[in-house]
Amino acid sequence: MKTCSKCKKTLSLYFFDIQLSVKDLHQRWCKSCCKEYRKQNKDKERIRQRKCYWKNHKIRLNQNNLSYWKNREKYRKQRAIYSLENKELLNEKWRKWAKNNKDYLKTAKACRKALINKNGGFFTKEEWIFLKKKYDNKCLACGREAELTPDHIIPLAKGGTSFIHNIQPLCRSCNCSKRAEIIDYREEVYDQII
Repeated sequence: MKTCSKCKKTLSLYFFDIQLSVKDLHQRWCKSCCKEYRKQNKDKERIRQRKCYWKNHKIRLNQNNLSYWKNREKYRKQRAIYSLENKELLNEKWRKWAKNNKDYLKTAKACRKALINKNGGFFTKEEWIFLKKKYDNKCLACGREAELTPDHIIPLAKGGTSFIHNIQPLCRSCNCSKRAEIIDYREEVYDQII
């Protein structure tokens, strides 16, 4: 039995949450008083929870990793079952995400290619958008306003990197027709301006 320091009721220990930092290992307030306090002070409680999370997040992360690696076959089976049962929902989510993140997918694909070829280099979505704006969202080869793809001036197959200085915006058909040739269309655009 313990007396709640807020409502002054004497209750069984079952009605008190465990707290290891107190001598008798139970909180001073009963569960109902704690719940009421949390409702009235949502902002303070949120801040307290964040502090507690960041104080112990590395420990929890390690515990979660250990738990995953011990039971990874179980988790894989659960994930496989979930993906089979919710195939349409997951496909719809993927389509929406891909539609909203086309530029990200293009940059990720180009950078992954460079990683596989061990050429190195990486450019961000923001750099790609800036490069397209620099050339008025037009293909440098044909001058059309079409959906642009990142083209490597020095192809990855010939040792080119995926840094932004080796990228030029071309439409899909011009990019495909260029193949693995080293053609810098930026020089032609520069000559036309002069």
